[in-house]
Amino acid sequence: MHKSRLATIVIDCDTDDVEAAARFWSGALGWPVLPPDPNFSNYRQFRTPTNQLTVLVQSVSHPSRVHIDIETDDQLAEVARLEKLGARRVQHVKRWWVMEAPTGQRFCVVNPQRADFESEAHVWSGAAAAPALPASDAAALPDPQADPVDSILWRRLDAPGHDACRLMRGADGWRIEGSANYLHDGVAASLAYRVDCDRDWRTRQARVQGWIGPLRRELHVARNTDGSWTLDGRTQQPGLHHCSDLDLGFTPATNLLHVRRTALAVGQSADVPVAWLDVSAGTLDLLEQRYERRSERSYRYQAPRFEFDAELSVRPSGFVERYADVWIAEQ
Repeated sequence: MHKSRLATIVIDCDTDDVEAAARFWSGALGWPVLPPDPNFSNYRQFRTPTNQLTVLVQSVSHPSRVHIDIETDDQLAEVARLEKLGARRVQHVKRWWVMEAPTGQRFCVVNPQRADFESEAHVWSGAAAAPALPASDAAALPDPQADPVDSILWRRLDAPGHDACRLMRGADGWRIEGSANYLHDGVAASLAYRVDCDRDWRTRQARVQGWIGPLRRELHVARNTDGSWTLDGRTQQPGLHHCSDLDLGFTPATNLLHVRRTALAVGQSADVPVAWLDVSAGTLDLLEQRYERRSERSYRYQAPRFEFDAELSVRPSGFVERYADVWIAEQ
């Protein structure tokens, strides 16, 4: 189940002078222009009456037009719902999806924008709300009705915190999803995460949402069919092309993916370079790792960049039961 509704009218202006465009539309509509947001310098927003749609002017490099934004609390679910109605995905940009209606108009699917979203948005349920991933993000997600394989609850050992995660199996691949709540450098953090893989345990895409103290985080990672990796739609460094795996730096959950993909026999070892997501910094870069399987249930794990060398105790499902002196599974 998710929610969505019409949120914003955006007046796209093919101009480099967004101030002049804003002045014209302010005079035409009778609404004052709000102070600019330094993070979005090509936008200007009007002060519209309470409970009315948000209206923006945007400077663009394509022909002038008007488009709408649909706000939602689950972008992938809303995109999938709209696809069932005949829309198509154009691209993922920063923190929103650009889509095209079957009648040709382009529009955006964005996060909640207006204060009364929770109480006024439409509620959607059923198959139409099931999330899906575009072909550009590498094939389909596991079946939304995927079967749970295993679940785990970890307790943090070096600071207060817990992390709950489950492994799901679908017709086309695997998914881990969980929620970590812990202290990070003295401030509370709460992060929900999901990673989708193909049948061979290679990462397809991931999403992390939540906050670290005052920092709001919503990050989308994709491994594309050409081997490139993107973070919020931006291509990352070329050094990630040889990586098949994602590592979420704040949770032991993604070690399962590395263990299952490499499928080492006892006595074997392998270098496992990963795309490492630093959620606090909002970056994705290369992390060299090495796994050595020492017994049926234990691995030596090394990450030289962090001078980390430890023994991992692992369940048959691949979940790490003890991650050095950092995480341990609750019994």
